[in-house]
Amino acid sequence: MKELNKEIDFSKVEIPQGLDEKQAERARLFVEGTVMKGLTQTDFCKSYGISSGTLHNERHLKNPIWNKYVHNLTKEVVNGDDVSDHLFIAEKIKNEAMKPNAGKQEYEMYLKAWGFMFDIMKQQKERELGFTDGKMASDTKTVEEKKQSLLSRLKG
Repeated sequence: MKELNKEIDFSKVEIPQGLDEKQAERARLFVEGTVMKGLTQTDFCKSYGISSGTLHNERHLKNPIWNKYVHNLTKEVVNGDDVSDHLFIAEKIKNEAMKPNAGKQEYEMYLKAWGFMFDIMKQQKERELGFTDGKMASDTKTVEEKKQSLLSRLKG
């Protein structure tokens, strides 16, 4: 399990242009509630007196700028690199989405969180197969070496 930073200073995280102070404050509260306290979105809304409709509108969870700010705030809370941070948070979201009483919002958050990982896995696989930017990378292997490489991958 990841360690949470004990000394958190959200003021180090720059508020992106396009967010007002109320949105920024809600983002800080969202990270505090969901990441630090482990609240579900529903519990977060109840605890912080924010309606579910407000949280899921175009100014907050549907706003990419707001989500990026939440991600940057989360990096201040969770120690480690970006991928492991994301996996830590995504795992919490996944656990909520897998509960028997999970709703549409939990599923949507799960797909949103793990979509990032699917993209990373796709890019890694493309690199393994020798593709860069959708094109085959220039290769100095002989035809025989390529053939052997392909056969070894097909055999498993």
